[in-house]
Amino acid sequence: MAISHLSYMLYRDARRAGWLPTGGRILEFGEANWYNDIEAAVLLKDIDSFIQDEALKEELTGRFQNLDTNGPAYLFDIARLFYDIIFQPSERQAIDLNGTPDAMQLDLNEPIDLGRQFDICINNGTAEHVFDIGNFFRTMHDCTAPGGIMFHEAPMTGWLDHGFYNFQPTFFFDLAAANDYQIIGLFVCDLSNISVAPLTSRKSAHQMAQRLELPDNANLFAALKKPMEERGFKTPRQGYYDGRLDAEEAEAWNNLR
Repeated sequence: MAISHLSYMLYRDARRAGWLPTGGRILEFGEANWYNDIEAAVLLKDIDSFIQDEALKEELTGRFQNLDTNGPAYLFDIARLFYDIIFQPSERQAIDLNGTPDAMQLDLNEPIDLGRQFDICINNGTAEHVFDIGNFFRTMHDCTAPGGIMFHEAPMTGWLDHGFYNFQPTFFFDLAAANDYQIIGLFVCDLSNISVAPLTSRKSAHQMAQRLELPDNANLFAALKKPMEERGFKTPRQGYYDGRLDAEEAEAWNNLR
């Protein structure tokens, strides 16, 4: 629900690396605002870096300069500007019971059928607040077009009573395995030290834990690509109980309890 310093860095670096899609339709699960742990002025540099069209560059710069710092939607306006710079979307929609009047007032605990799909679906810290977590991820799957990308940011450690759930790496590995998602990136985000560590496999997550390198206050950030062929959502089974872990991974699973 917020663009923090770390999520800003991850989206920006994905754009720099050339794999973040632009020009598509965006659906936010939880309307993002600006977390305000980084100066909004960084967006002026991003406009120069990422926007080639001079008319669009002028328009976005003007929007930044005209932001109403005292307005009730100020932090939401910064987040919208960020998305327009980084993703340059053709359309941006949001589902949020507590967002701005522009958001669709829908309960993500309930089945939702928007009758259409989006190229990019974003969960910047909403899933943990939805009690029916299975329905949340099923809805996000259904709303993502074939070949589309789903971004997730979710609490991993710390965050006492922040929401109903904290997430483990196995959640995203098993979600991807069940639904044939490509894991474009999975990262542990250290919120205290503002740093990011990639998880390239289950083993890398286990090794971080064994070396006592997991932060006390951390999020997981995942970028998952849906297959090009449309298929219904499949509820994951945990890899350990499904027999998909090798001997080393299974041993670590037992030893890290």
